[in-house]
Amino acid sequence: MTWRAGAADDARLWWLFGAHPRPVAQGGGVDFAVWAPHAKAVRVIGPFNDWTGTGGELHQPDPGGTWRGTIRDARVGDLYRLDVLTRAGTWVQKADPFARESELPPSTSSVIVDDSRFPWTDDAWRAAQSARSEPDRPISIYEMHLGSWRPGLGYREIADELIPYVLAHGFTHVEFLPLTEHPFGPSWGYQATGYYSPTRRYGRPADLRYLIDRLHAAGIGAILDWVPGHFPRDAFALAYFDGAPLFEDPDPRRAAQPEWGTLVFDFGSPWVRDFLVSSALYWIEEFRFDGIRVDAVASMLFLDFARTREQWRPNHLGDNRNLDGIAFLTELTSTIHSHHPESLVIAEDSSTYWGVTRPIRGGGLGFDLKWNMGWMNDSLRALSAAAVDADASWGLSRVLISPSAEHDVLALSHDEMTHGKGSLLQRAGGDTEEGHRLLRAYLAYTWAHPGKKLLFMGQEFGQRREWSEGRSLDWVTADDELHGATARFVAELNSAYRRTPALWTDGPARSLGRSDGPSGLIHFARSNGGDHFEAVVNLGADAATCTVGLEGSAMSILLRSDETVAPVAHSENDEQFPPGSELSIPPRTTIWLVNAA
Repeated sequence: MTWRAGAADDARLWWLFGAHPRPVAQGGGVDFAVWAPHAKAVRVIGPFNDWTGTGGELHQPDPGGTWRGTIRDARVGDLYRLDVLTRAGTWVQKADPFARESELPPSTSSVIVDDSRFPWTDDAWRAAQSARSEPDRPISIYEMHLGSWRPGLGYREIADELIPYVLAHGFTHVEFLPLTEHPFGPSWGYQATGYYSPTRRYGRPADLRYLIDRLHAAGIGAILDWVPGHFPRDAFALAYFDGAPLFEDPDPRRAAQPEWGTLVFDFGSPWVRDFLVSSALYWIEEFRFDGIRVDAVASMLFLDFARTREQWRPNHLGDNRNLDGIAFLTELTSTIHSHHPESLVIAEDSSTYWGVTRPIRGGGLGFDLKWNMGWMNDSLRALSAAAVDADASWGLSRVLISPSAEHDVLALSHDEMTHGKGSLLQRAGGDTEEGHRLLRAYLAYTWAHPGKKLLFMGQEFGQRREWSEGRSLDWVTADDELHGATARFVAELNSAYRRTPALWTDGPARSLGRSDGPSGLIHFARSNGGDHFEAVVNLGADAATCTVGLEGSAMSILLRSDETVAPVAHSENDEQFPPGSELSIPPRTTIWLVNAA
């Protein structure tokens, strides 16, 4: 079978390309296939031919660019590379773009695998997910870099520690920073070379399947951070794969990503679109990820992303939109949803592009969720301002008064905990009782705000230092008095969030008032049918007065971020507040109120 642009099987290109062991009944050996339309010859080299290529020659059954062949002496577990003869007459050794396993970096060979027989036990989980159709459900994501959570733990070993930890803290999903193979560890996986190969740093493909199977057995979803916008220039990988631009854009102004030093995929190429869409589907089908987070969507939406005026040219309509990139993104979301409507497709988009999470038929891109970067910037600015007793209200009020038109994730992600930005606790004033109190008030505000939740590892217990992939989290402090109280509060926060349907809905919060003074107090409401919810947020250093139950409901306290100080009620009942009750809200405190029973 040969690849054809637009063919039905192109959604699953890994069935057509790469290395596929043959059954013994069919004579054994391994079938190889590679797309290299510019090559003069292709051969497979490995221990089965002493790395000489003799007997490893592939042939073109038709002029379409696919090279195929069977090597009878090749076996599961063998290393191999593709030796490509360019039109310039040079042989270049390449890793297989469809390799399903790779050597441990810095080695770069591909590995022949037959991993189709993994004993999955998550049928009940998958059936429950497939039955889901409601857009409004509690989603609280624990984002993590697997290698630095507890260094030394691989895919299998981490399951025994990660799963009870995630359950104890009440998160619904784990989102892994990219696990696709990548040559440079400090890239965190964002410069991928193996789009079908899980990184060998933490184990074999079956070990990753084991981890996801265990997560599902515990009722935890798994999301993969996936990077289709760019790829590294390493000579062994995709760059100039067959001696000419194949994966990268042939236009030099569009092929390079100056800010990251990488190459940009040619989104106008049917081959590239099929390669990438198939990769996304591969992780969902073969590893059973419950969704993907698509990195750097803005870089695919706009021709001038991170470029000077001299480094780009307008499209044929005369504007800066990358029409090929937009076409790719809609093809991606529509293909995933047509095959797996239960899967989440999440955009990391820093732009103001309209309709990222709107249906394609209505002119949108079709994503399920989008990281709200504007909210993130405003709210973190407000947190830092509150830490120095400045007016903290403006940032929070701004995002409440101007609600997002998208289906949001409120992402307090890895990007905000590194590169000199500091941890959340550092932004809140540092490792003091006051700093932890302010951090908890901010997190309670975040969980009350419309949008799904995402928290990067370590922030749940108030990590002291900003994150570095080269060291473990500060576990030594995680259970002390201050950090332990913050960790327990995050667990309580997730529990209360999951019990409160008004917090799952995607409608805007209704502002019930705010203070423009140094208290930074804001007050907003959310509803779901007859369920009424109010949040009062006081990030300031002084107590502030607030009137609750303004919409006619008697209210009772569901949660408060500082359990050591209760709000003072100007009513006869300190547990239940009639409509119009005045409360004195302690400093550095957020309280949640719901309909009184």
